[in-house]
This record gives sequence, C-alpha cells and structure tokens, in this order.
Amino acid sequence: MTSTFEYLAHPELGYVHIIVHGKMTAPDASQARKHAQTDFPRLNRLWDFRQADLTAWTADDMRMFNEMIMLSEGGGPNVRVAALVSRDVDFGVARMYESISAGDFIKDGAVFRDEAAALAFVTVTKPAG
Repeated sequence: MTSTFEYLAHPELGYVHIIVHGKMTAPDASQARKHAQTDFPRLNRLWDFRQADLTAWTADDMRMFNEMIMLSEGGGPNVRVAALVSRDVDFGVARMYESISAGDFIKDGAVFRDEAAALAFVTVTKPAG
C-alpha cells in the first residue's frame, strides 16, 4: 500500500472523514472503500485528498474501481460522497472520476476545494424539536 488512511467517524453528524496520505493507487482505494463500507456503512463519506497525490489514477483504474463497487455493493453506496482536494491536478482527477461514475452508482457525490462546503454536503442535520 502506498498510501495511508485515517478514519474519523462523526456518527452524530452522519459522516466519516477519511483522510488520505501519500500517493493513492486503485488497490489502496479499493481497500479503503471496503473498510469504510464495512465499518461505517450508513455514514456519508468525506474523502479528504488534501494530503494525497491522485495522479496515479487512470481512467481504466476508475472504471475497474466502479465495476468492483457495483459487484460488491449492488448499485453502489447509498450515501453522500464528497471529495476534498487542494491541488488543481487532484481536482481534475476527482472530476474525471465523478464524470466516469455518473449514472453508474454515485447518486449524490461532488468534488470540493472548500472544507466548509464539503462538510455541509456530508453533514446530516437533525430536525429541531
């Protein structure tokens, strides 16, 4: 594994913050996704790539990753998924993945540069009263 992952669960807010460190490859992403799906199945996911390098990802990697998700999750996660990036190149890679995944299984996902906007996207607010 060329990258490491930190999982910070916030069940009271409805999301898990997944911080990625290092150069992330498709096998790394697959292992991290399995962990998130198993340990935090109903929580929205904030993938924080600000300390990561996504340049190893190719379009073929993205398609293979999507196929694996479709097979293992039967239609993909039923959660909101946010990608938080800081570098232009990572923003482009994340948007490419978002485009490739559109219509397959990501029903509610987006790429962000602003942490507050990403948090607002994945946070579940409970009705008052």
